[in-house]
Amino acid sequence: MFGDRSMLGAAPRSVTSADAPAGSLSISSPAAPVAPSSPLPPSSPLPPAPAPLSASLLCSAVAQVAAAIDALAAVDVSAVCGAELGEAVISLRRVATRLAAAEATVWTRFESHADWAAEARSVGMWMRQRTHCSDAETYRRRRVADLCTAHPVMAARLAAGQVSLDHLQVLGDAHAKLPTLRSQLDAVEDVIADYARSATPMELRRFLESLARSVDPEAMDARDEREFETRARLSVVELPDGWVSIIGMLPPDLGARLLAALRAAGMKPDPAESSPADPGSADPGSADPGSADPGSADPGSADPGSADPGSADPGS
Repeated sequence: MFGDRSMLGAAPRSVTSADAPAGSLSISSPAAPVAPSSPLPPSSPLPPAPAPLSASLLCSAVAQVAAAIDALAAVDVSAVCGAELGEAVISLRRVATRLAAAEATVWTRFESHADWAAEARSVGMWMRQRTHCSDAETYRRRRVADLCTAHPVMAARLAAGQVSLDHLQVLGDAHAKLPTLRSQLDAVEDVIADYARSATPMELRRFLESLARSVDPEAMDARDEREFETRARLSVVELPDGWVSIIGMLPPDLGARLLAALRAAGMKPDPAESSPADPGSADPGSADPGSADPGSADPGSADPGSADPGSADPGS
């Protein structure tokens, strides 16, 4: 409609043929204005550059959050009716999610400055020394920071309270388990994040599985074979009283057939989205997806500068 947008609002230019090959045109800018013959008065000093944002702004914002929490704690909830309580619970959950995203942003910035290096070997160790938190908690928080850096679109949804930490974990797991599809997943991360707003973490996982299989079915088949070899197991023990103990981990197709057989026999198993039989796997449906402690003495010492921070899959 407007032709070449680069020409909109451009300064006037003159077209000449000087110094140009035969049959071609060159585009030159107008000559610079000639300086006046009389000397210019001394220029006034330039205004000082604006000072960088002070750390006091961050401290003030954190203090306001703490004050709001104090005010919330002082509310007598016994006088509030059930419907209002439910709305408050949902709002508080979203606020907690947004705080987790804000903490991840500050954590990443703090880690990059390495001010902690004089006191500890890693930012995770520094955090444990200052807060006396567990290794697992440090790992979880650092994992969130890494995933927010690796997946900025989903991180923006997290900061807005539109998705949960579990949704972010699901996307990180997909990148870790499907390295050949990372560029394709990055290209449609906005679509993935929009879908996550109205889906459970398990639904998001299935959506990503379907999406990846449509893009590269061979890569998905290879991944399924690897997972079957490394995760599938079944232990069946016949007890003296005739009962049978079954403990194991089955791939989705076999698991679905087993559940169907149990239901047909009159049993009504109610499988959760996360399985305690496989505590080492970071199940995206878990309420605490980062709780799978990788077992290192210093989980916070993982290299924060890796090209794919989401690839540190604690369940691999």
